[in-house]
Amino acid sequence: VNDEIERFFSVSLDALSIVGFDGTFHRVNPGFTRVLGYTSEDLRGVRSYDLIHPDDASQMRERIEQGKSGEAFHSVDVRIRAKSGEYRLLQWSSIPIVEDQILYAVGRDVTEERKARADLMTAKEGAEAASRAKSEFLANMSHEIRTPMNAVLGMSDLMLDTDLDRVQQEYASAINSAGSALLEILNDILDLSKIEAGKMELENAPFQLRDRLQSIMTVFSVRADEKGVELAFEVSPDMPDLLIGDHGRLRQVIMNLLGNAIKFTESGQIHTRIESARQDKDTVEVLVSVRDTGIGIPLDKQERIFEAFTQVDGSSTRQFGGTGLGLSISRQLVDLMHGSMGLESTEGVGSRFYFTVKMGIQHEEVSAAVDPGPDGSADPGAPAPVPAADSAPAAWTTGLHILLAEDNPLNQMVATSLLKKDGHTVEVADDGQQALEMSVDGAYDVILMDVQMPRLDGVSATVSIRERERQQGGHIPIIGVTAHAMAGDRERFLEAGMDAYTSKPVRRDALRVALGEAMAKSCKTSN
Repeated sequence: VNDEIERFFSVSLDALSIVGFDGTFHRVNPGFTRVLGYTSEDLRGVRSYDLIHPDDASQMRERIEQGKSGEAFHSVDVRIRAKSGEYRLLQWSSIPIVEDQILYAVGRDVTEERKARADLMTAKEGAEAASRAKSEFLANMSHEIRTPMNAVLGMSDLMLDTDLDRVQQEYASAINSAGSALLEILNDILDLSKIEAGKMELENAPFQLRDRLQSIMTVFSVRADEKGVELAFEVSPDMPDLLIGDHGRLRQVIMNLLGNAIKFTESGQIHTRIESARQDKDTVEVLVSVRDTGIGIPLDKQERIFEAFTQVDGSSTRQFGGTGLGLSISRQLVDLMHGSMGLESTEGVGSRFYFTVKMGIQHEEVSAAVDPGPDGSADPGAPAPVPAADSAPAAWTTGLHILLAEDNPLNQMVATSLLKKDGHTVEVADDGQQALEMSVDGAYDVILMDVQMPRLDGVSATVSIRERERQQGGHIPIIGVTAHAMAGDRERFLEAGMDAYTSKPVRRDALRVALGEAMAKSCKTSN
């Protein structure tokens, strides 16, 4: 038995030692020498306390004192000075033999493991900090870009609604079209960043599939006709119509694939088919495929096109335009919806993009919600539109006395003009503090509150108004108007006491819906 113990002592990779209760080394194994460099001869007459890091010495003294009463210890981290002069971190366990006044100690070198763990934690914290900084940067960039875009699109919309000659009409249309294209790029970048930061949130609401698809056909039929491309749409008869899921994101993916198909197809046909790949009582795996007769994609480039900012080659970017974000976003959205996306393509012949997503099946009829406008630019993260018949009577769409809190002069002009065209009267506050003061007498039917303003921001102003109302009574509807488009914004605005919110650039229809939603909520609150 002693020979076996001796062999284990000699071959162990850990640092084994026999130490007296006075701290002197009696013996160390080759593993101890390998880890710390000391031989038994080097340690003759040396006490263990002399090698321990000063900050760890008192801890080890306590452990050895406990050992004198027969108490073992396990997994205690202690730094030991190696023969080279550096300190190594060893995890020690020990069993005392009281009658012999000695400790059998085992030390495992965890220096590199702990360093790697610390480096990983530092990297994780750095990545989280970078992600937070990125999210804040994106929110600010969203605000800084959407604010002037609000003026560009709003003023061009207003201009197009006036008497213009042919040339003026063309110029105003070009401005509006370019602004809408820039807004699409901005939305793509924000979507990609939200997905990468794990901040993309999906809705789970009932919708009618065929109604949504019909609106998509309406959007693209004109573009296809202009290019002389035949556009075909087919829904399998066994495909359920009443589904539960995020119809906005489903629509976004289909529109992206159709938009690419039209962009890269000069002649022939684009065929879209929706069918059920798998189905049970409560769920369906929706299979969507878009086949075109366009330029096709070389085999060696097919996987790369799903990477962000990537197109087939630089020449296609110059010829057809685009950022190369759409397919990357679409694949990641499909992944979030528990599906997958694929591609079959032959260069010069055409391509077939397809994807599956899992949706719930709604077993009762649902009322149709207002669909996004024909430009497809509705914000999927915005609050669901409220049907006019239920929540936006005619009395709420005209004749309101509105306080507009907005610090940007151009945006003041856009919002005021849009509201006055609908028969409302408007007073303007240049910041949140002024809005707070002007709202004291309760003379307004509703407040349009910009979120980001100097002196007092819109969220803080809303909180102050609601606190005043809790003390004095009353409730004035407040609609947040925001250029932010990040996950969690909606909840933050509503928690502050806003009744509804709409995103910049403010469009006339979206503003009407927000007014109806806020007034409806206010009526329920009052009752």
